[in-house]
Amino acid sequence: MHHTGTHINYYFICQRKLWFFSNGIQVEHTSNLVNKDIFIYEIYYS
Repeated sequence: MHHTGTHINYYFICQRKLWFFSNGIQVEHTSNLVNKDIFIYEIYYS
């Protein structure tokens, strides 16, 4: 696997985001369900 600066950044900022990025999953930033999930994640898992 070829690592980029984005991989390193996501590793230190949010490993969940790194997992999504590494697996080619793009989060829809305009989705209300995604926003709700991000809100719940930040409150309970930060």
